[in-house]
Amino acid sequence: MGIREAAAVMDRDEIGSFLSDWSIEIVPTEGLAIDASVRGAGQGTRIYVTAIPGHDTRNVIDASVRLRKANFEPIPHISARGLIDRKQLNDLLVRLRNEAGVDSALLLGGDIHDAVGDFTSSRAMLETGLFARHDFRKVGFATYPEPHPRIPQPVLERELVSKLRLSAEQGLESWLVSQLCFAPDIIVRHAEHLRANGISAPVHVGFAGPTSWKGMAKFAAICGVSNSARSLSTQVSRVGRLLAGFEPSEIISRIAGVAAAQPDLALVKPHFFTFGGAEKTVKWINAFSGKTP
Repeated sequence: MGIREAAAVMDRDEIGSFLSDWSIEIVPTEGLAIDASVRGAGQGTRIYVTAIPGHDTRNVIDASVRLRKANFEPIPHISARGLIDRKQLNDLLVRLRNEAGVDSALLLGGDIHDAVGDFTSSRAMLETGLFARHDFRKVGFATYPEPHPRIPQPVLERELVSKLRLSAEQGLESWLVSQLCFAPDIIVRHAEHLRANGISAPVHVGFAGPTSWKGMAKFAAICGVSNSARSLSTQVSRVGRLLAGFEPSEIISRIAGVAAAQPDLALVKPHFFTFGGAEKTVKWINAFSGKTP
């Protein structure tokens, strides 16, 4: 069964509504290939620019500039542990605002065990007040449906509440991006837990784009979500169309259904992790949502 056939047996209105406004990540070191990798995305699509540990922040700035010139909405990752000090953060924000027109960013601790400078968390960056000072309008934060590989859940929850409070005090809107997860039930339970604890920020649900089963397993291990990935892989034998590789049609269709039936959970948009396969993911999204012949 192909993408179109799979979509045909699902609720097209729910899927179409959920996929009407999506975002995707790219790697800034793709250089001049960035524009080509997301060419199939509509103008104004939010393109997240990842901050790679050990790489110069100029990569993020340059990629954001190119995306803005191509009429996309760049959303840079700003990684706390990869920054040296307040001055470097200030200079980064100034350049993103002035050169790329960026007014929204995803604030992360960063995939570095030991901080290279003064910032050990995304909250520490937010506490500087620099985002509001440089006229940023929105800040995003990560949330984790499955246990974080290093940080205990209670700590994550306290930090998230603190960051959302600080954002509101500074006049910044907030949104959440969930770490990719291969189990819809876990995603829904996480959203229910957030709402039960008074966290109302909208959730952009993280999905893995199409890839091989080997690739899925590799990146699931890197992201610390092997449990849901392992559960999904055991179902391959009964899901014939997935034998050639992973694609997220079933997961998306189930979350789209929940988003339509339970709007109070505010599962508002899909966000795609591509692991370097942005062009392939964009083509898949368009095919699944019926935007290509």
